[in-house]
Amino acid sequence: MLVAGVTLSSGTVALLARRLHRAGHADLAMRVGLAVDTNRTDLALTRDDRRVVLAVLDECPIALASLRDALHARE
Repeated sequence: MLVAGVTLSSGTVALLARRLHRAGHADLAMRVGLAVDTNRTDLALTRDDRRVVLAVLDECPIALASLRDALHARE
């Protein structure tokens, strides 16, 4: 799946959804999880979404490092 232009496996996107939920961003976590559940191939993030994702990707697992790096490059 493409998330903000970065190719990630559905398992990695599900990991992102779990991290978002644990950080208290239930609405965004739900949208990300729904994208996995419905086998979407592309998940666009708004500017605000990208900021939230970057915040939860501080000290992220290696699987999410490419997304974190891509979002940092766009800041």
